[in-house]
Amino acid sequence: MPNSLNILSIRGMNSVTCSARKSHGFRFILRTFVLAAMFASCATFHSPTYDVSDLRVEQKKNGYLVDFVAHRQIGDVAAFVTRDNWLIITMVDATVDFDRLRAIEPNDLISTCQVVGSKTSVQLTLKLKKEFRSCEVVRGPSITDVSVALFSE
Repeated sequence: MPNSLNILSIRGMNSVTCSARKSHGFRFILRTFVLAAMFASCATFHSPTYDVSDLRVEQKKNGYLVDFVAHRQIGDVAAFVTRDNWLIITMVDATVDFDRLRAIEPNDLISTCQVVGSKTSVQLTLKLKKEFRSCEVVRGPSITDVSVALFSE
């Protein structure tokens, strides 16, 4: 009998200790939440102004990959290469940073970038320094990943 009383009293002490810890933990969580809410109300959160803010060019074994830095999922994207080496890319319902894209420095692939926008789409026209036989729009693992693959072979 005395052993069972000791077990009960130990269990009782543990439950009291646990309740005290839970109470203290709850106060800590509540205090942290209040501080976070106060900080969030003072801070201004900045969402990207444009859907597409930049592009990157990456050389591959069989051509190039033009990656677009997008901040949301872009709807329909179409691309083709003209006979006189212009890559024309149309993005439906997208906004782009016109100034940033027009200011792209010439590189191994691109000599000029022109951007034209309308209410329903944006067209990027890149003058290419090399000839390509075809191109393809490629979607990446993330919903915002959009690239255009240029194939030289």
